[in-house]
Amino acid sequence: MEGYALGGGFILAASCDVVVSASNARWHLPEAPNGWLPPWGLMALIARVGPVKARRLTWGAKPIDAVEAQRIGLVDDLAEPGSALSHAIEVATDLAAVPPEAIASTKRFFEPFIMADAERLDEVASREFALNCESPSSKKTFERFTVKS
Repeated sequence: MEGYALGGGFILAASCDVVVSASNARWHLPEAPNGWLPPWGLMALIARVGPVKARRLTWGAKPIDAVEAQRIGLVDDLAEPGSALSHAIEVATDLAAVPPEAIASTKRFFEPFIMADAERLDEVASREFALNCESPSSKKTFERFTVKS
């Protein structure tokens, strides 16, 4: 991760097996301040940081930096700005040296602990998101993005 991890990019990164971030990257979930719950991926965030921290991050009151993201478990490795990709490639190369059947069996073993009930919870979040989209605060946010004539 270099730059900004916002909204879906934040959740997508949290869903990865290993997260490498430049030390100056910013992480933020701006959905709640816009009036809605992120519609997917919150179980991955909960698996990484726990439910109380995940709730706080989901409220999105303010961004966090990568140092804080690492401290709470969202980020695994910090890299110097501009070198996150090369560091991630190094991590991937190290993991590629592990026998693939061991990687696969390890992922299968831990999957219920990391993503237990994630599909059902994504459906719940999507329904909440749809309801949120009908709220006055959400409608006000959407108006900022409509085409003006």
